[in-house]
Formats: sequence, C-alpha cells, structure tokens
Amino acid sequence: MRCHLAEGAMQELTTAAYSTLPELENALDWTAL
Repeated sequence: MRCHLAEGAMQELTTAAYSTLPELENALDWTAL
C-alpha cells in the first residue's frame, strides 16, 4: 500500500516538474539576458 502511494506521489511530482520546466527555462533566459 505504501509503495503504491509513493509511486502516485512520485508521478505527481514528476508531472508537476515537467509542467514547470518551460517556465523555469523562460526564467533562466530572462536572467541570462
């Protein structure tokens, strides 16, 4: 049961990270300028 919950949490974290990657790249581009 705990393993299943951990997998769900990891999937949510990874999806959230991928969704914020473009925003992070944009922020890096702005700081690079």
